[in-house]
Amino acid sequence: MEQNQKFKFGDRLKEVLKEKGLNAYRLTERTTLSTDTVRLLLVHRRRNPRLNTVLQILDALGMNAQDFFGDGPYTF
Repeated sequence: MEQNQKFKFGDRLKEVLKEKGLNAYRLTERTTLSTDTVRLLLVHRRRNPRLNTVLQILDALGMNAQDFFGDGPYTF
């Protein structure tokens, strides 16, 4: 991602799900998140997920924040 590029959580989530061979449904099975919540994140209708949501997703994906977000700087 280019420096100072606007970070889109949903785009990064789609990318990671694809890399790990998962889909939105499988992610919901690994978290307490609803299918609607995950779907809204993926289509950018929910752009600023709560910290607890992000932590659940990272845990379900077996990633830490550095792995998921990479090196900034980003604007959100």
